[in-house]
Amino acid sequence: MTTFLQQAAAFILQDSRPLHRLAIVMPSRRAAVFLERELSRQIDKVQIGPRILTIEELVLESTGLQSEETAALFFKSYEAYTQSVEKTESFDEYSKWGRLFLADCNEIDRHLVDAENLFSYLADVKRIENWDLEPGESNELIKEYLALWPRLAKVYQKFTNGLLADGRVYQGLAYRQMHQQMDRICLELKEQYGHLYFLGFNALNRAEEEIFLRLFEEGLADFYWDIDRYYFEDIEHEAGQFLRQSPLIRRLKGQERFFGLHQKLKEGKRSVESIAVPGNNLQAQIANGILGNLEANEQNDTALVLADEALLTSFLNTLHPNIEAFNLTMGLGLENSPLSGFFELLLEFPVEAERSAKVDKKGSPRYYHRKWDSLLSSFVIRRINRLNPQAPDELKQKIKRTNAIFRSFGELELEEILAPFPERYFHKNLSAQERFKILAQACLDLKEIFDSSQNLSEALFGFYSLFNQLAALLEKYPYVEKFETALQLYREILPDLSLDLKGEPLKGLQVMGMLETRALDFKRLVICSLNEGILPKGRSENSLIPFDVKKKYKLPTYLDKDAVYAYHFYRLLQGAEEIYLLNGTSEKGIGTAEASRFIEQLKIEWPQKNRQLQITERIISSKAKLSSSEDLIIEKSPALMERLDEIAEKGLSATALISYLRNPLQFYFERVLRLQEEEEMEEEIEARVQGIALHELLEEFYTRDEKAFTPRPEDSVFALKQEELRALIYQKLKSILGEAEIETGPNLLTLETLSMMLKRFLDYEKQEFEENPDRIIVANEKEMTGSVVLNSGKLIHLKGTADRIESSNAGIRIVDYKTGAKDKTAYRISARETPSLADFIKKPEALQLMFYAYLYRQENPQSDAPVSAAILSLRKQNENPINMALGAKSAMDAEFESEFSEILKALLEELYNPAIPFRERGEELEEENGN
Repeated sequence: MTTFLQQAAAFILQDSRPLHRLAIVMPSRRAAVFLERELSRQIDKVQIGPRILTIEELVLESTGLQSEETAALFFKSYEAYTQSVEKTESFDEYSKWGRLFLADCNEIDRHLVDAENLFSYLADVKRIENWDLEPGESNELIKEYLALWPRLAKVYQKFTNGLLADGRVYQGLAYRQMHQQMDRICLELKEQYGHLYFLGFNALNRAEEEIFLRLFEEGLADFYWDIDRYYFEDIEHEAGQFLRQSPLIRRLKGQERFFGLHQKLKEGKRSVESIAVPGNNLQAQIANGILGNLEANEQNDTALVLADEALLTSFLNTLHPNIEAFNLTMGLGLENSPLSGFFELLLEFPVEAERSAKVDKKGSPRYYHRKWDSLLSSFVIRRINRLNPQAPDELKQKIKRTNAIFRSFGELELEEILAPFPERYFHKNLSAQERFKILAQACLDLKEIFDSSQNLSEALFGFYSLFNQLAALLEKYPYVEKFETALQLYREILPDLSLDLKGEPLKGLQVMGMLETRALDFKRLVICSLNEGILPKGRSENSLIPFDVKKKYKLPTYLDKDAVYAYHFYRLLQGAEEIYLLNGTSEKGIGTAEASRFIEQLKIEWPQKNRQLQITERIISSKAKLSSSEDLIIEKSPALMERLDEIAEKGLSATALISYLRNPLQFYFERVLRLQEEEEMEEEIEARVQGIALHELLEEFYTRDEKAFTPRPEDSVFALKQEELRALIYQKLKSILGEAEIETGPNLLTLETLSMMLKRFLDYEKQEFEENPDRIIVANEKEMTGSVVLNSGKLIHLKGTADRIESSNAGIRIVDYKTGAKDKTAYRISARETPSLADFIKKPEALQLMFYAYLYRQENPQSDAPVSAAILSLRKQNENPINMALGAKSAMDAEFESEFSEILKALLEELYNPAIPFRERGEELEEENGN
């Protein structure tokens, strides 16, 4: 199939004028390179070629103006604002809406709208919106808000006049200036070029419409379009919306000068495969797989189109080895460089310093430990410390050990680890421009370290230039008060910067964004990220101007922008024979990734126009799917049995056996493999730490001269006030948590709750000792041991620590303190028949109290006193004591001991049976959940 550029080249070569007297205007620079090749192929003799330029280049050359940088435009618009409005906001506040104002100015100029008229109308709209205020609600703030809108016309006028005085413009202003200077420009173009050809244009703004029409009327220009009847003649099809509405095209059709209409989409054999893929990385892999299966000569006529250009990094990381040559003039966005995340993290430190009042003894800002952890984990810091690679990890462990939630640069002694980033960068009172200068210098210092990596070296130079640019801007325009605003400015500029990845432009696979495909045709296409919100973008209005006002003044809305991308999409398909459309799906999380409506439209519409079209669909799911724990079975190998023997020798605790009852796999991971969750910083006082603190305090209250002590009701421990208990708990928590902040935020509430809870518990204890004067505390934190002999003769050691053991006329009671507790039924086995192991599988926690009573009786075989066990809950004091129970028995005697011993033995026989693997419990747990 003949490509658009082949047809356009043939059209131009029909002109009898010498080629060097012609100028060809293209939508993009890449298309110009391909046009040069087509012209050279169709010319049979050596001659000077035509001038080929983009529309932006033509506009700037014709007006003699220069394009201003986006960041400089932002500051200059603020200066115009301060000079035009009486009561102005700070630059930091202006930055929240100034970007929208700049975007609106660009559209106003591109479409030749009277700015004063528009902003005046917009002011009326805002007044109407606020007409029904309640009496007394019309305050000064609302008056200032309403007064701003009509003054925006003055801001616009001041802003544009200032730019023009400096010979600077933004795109829209350049178009307006060319439109206003067409009398002069037509004469100059006529002298400079014999004729101009405009190729492959589509959605013309009003300025372009009138400029092009004037050039046509002057006999200076012809136009060659790339338009398919498929969407042009269908009045409902959004891809042809701008073309059908164009006054220029209507004039060209009337004078029979309308060239480039065809019906390629109706002709030719085509195959389309729609592929739904979960995740960006897998999309990149699928695309690479498709492209890698092509022969080298086939890749020359193939394009990979990234609707979401952020996918480029994933594509390059999974590049197929069969892709020998590819051209990537879109460049790798600097924000997608590995260094981007590192510098983003560094730039967040000053923002935290502004927001937080935390400082060290020298007044230097303290930063949240997770920020330090992220920075020390960065590959950049690790590369800096390549001669001492353990240093960052050792410091991270030190921060965890000391529980240093907030620490300053100086307190962590980071001079060597973070070189070349000096301590003063992390100080609070440092201007934004000084910080950017420090970062620019750091980029130069880092270049030696990353010299072996070309891509990283180029990225460093890109960031060096960016930081220097920002420092110069902030020095010239000293309006930024908060670093947060400077960071926002950095984030605005970064997406526009890219690294040039060199390639042969006319050889190999072409990798591009959607806009770069303008005027180009490829036999094979792989288009990625065809999702709603990406292509088309859908409803996203970054504008101060409401939708209805835009419609009134014929400014483009999000609907118009969707129509532009619809044209690019359908035009791209016109010359393709083999098409792969990839869209992302969502396998988890909230919401779904919806396939682009363009795909659905194709499936319905295209087969009706082209009978040779074949469309197939495929859904791909991730192969890397973890097995569920329900499917995991761990056989007990000889080595595993040896490990279980080690555990038996050291002793099994009640906690370990409860873990096995709940889930044998959990026991396997935690006890056999000794896998533990990574230790986290104690930012909030967890239940575990609360329990340790209260346990230790109660042990101290009931100990005198290192012996168990039984307090009487009049004892001083029961006279402690809540404030005194609070101080004791605070000191105990500090000894456990180190440098964590306890008297702020949620931790302060926890501290108050614990002190209140302990006071109420001591009041309960006082009453208990009053009512039971015969009760004596025999031991605190008593370690006990025991054993069970299995049928095989294997001896299994048991161990446990009782929080408190009491003696009274009723016998022995073992007490277990809990800051919280389950419902009392969880600790009781109410079996109607003989209790069995199945009862404890349903209620694992019931094992603990009986286990302690069993160990006590084993250690004291001569005692015939009944042994009871109870939980004393500090939180649920109205349920105290929560006693153990096995059937009708609540104290362990010889019969109770015998029954429990059989159950414990059955449990251990299962655990030590090599034929029974570790696996998640099934039916037993389901039965429990059904109760």
